[in-house]
Amino acid sequence: MVRRLTILTLVVIGVALTGSLVWSFILNARHDTVLAVTAFSVSVVTFFGVISLNRPREGKWLVGKENLRSAIASCVVITYVFILTFTTFAGSPNEMSALTQSYTQMLSNITGVTLAFYFTSSAAVEIFGKKGSSEEEDDEETENKVQKDELAKKKK
Repeated sequence: MVRRLTILTLVVIGVALTGSLVWSFILNARHDTVLAVTAFSVSVVTFFGVISLNRPREGKWLVGKENLRSAIASCVVITYVFILTFTTFAGSPNEMSALTQSYTQMLSNITGVTLAFYFTSSAAVEIFGKKGSSEEEDDEETENKVQKDELAKKKK
């Protein structure tokens, strides 16, 4: 898992650097479309990378509720950090357009709401999840049996 996390980190940094360098040196900071595509790419790579971190090496690739929450929260936070870092260090606030300022403020609000939801839902699962844990364990056991049966069929 550490290896996959390291690879994900390097890929996200690579995408962010590539887009930033293209915007800065090749296009001379004239086309903001490259930044938009870079932010979107960072977001998508982060989302699918976090989902793939918890998948089993063999069998079906099931996306659970907790894994999906983690992927969404990670995606929003990493995209926010990229946009905030870029607008902070690439230009001064006086040079930012009204659209960029509005977008950064909106993304700050979305990130705050997402993080609040993520930690609240995690706490709710901890508090209320113990009552329904036997049902969830039965579901997990059923999924594990199905995966084992499928692996056994493939080996035959």
